[in-house]
Amino acid sequence: MGFNATWAPTASALVLVVAVTTNEDGSPRPYALYDAGLASAFMTVEASHRGIAVHPIAGFNRDQVKAEYSLPENFAQTAILVLGKQAPADALGNSALIERENAPRVRLKLPELVVAGLPKPQDLAFSA
Repeated sequence: MGFNATWAPTASALVLVVAVTTNEDGSPRPYALYDAGLASAFMTVEASHRGIAVHPIAGFNRDQVKAEYSLPENFAQTAILVLGKQAPADALGNSALIERENAPRVRLKLPELVVAGLPKPQDLAFSA
């Protein structure tokens, strides 16, 4: 959907990332989204190591994908990974996307990411 469609037309592969949210008996799998995220992250790291560019997108038509592939209700679509050879930014053909692609990478500083005031680990009650 939207500008995400720009990334996909010449990709070598599109990988739909889903989290299976229930077990075979119908009981919930509370860590399903976490597991899907880890799988996506490690696939991205390995692909990058092998020289394959990965562009994750979350802006896609989930209803269309669900219908096209007859996905069951317990398949939560989280992202699509666009894989392929990195093309020059100018190949995007859209000036806003070219500018975004060529912009310097900016990371938030640690204080902008860390939530203060949480209990210390030793103050939490964990059960095994």
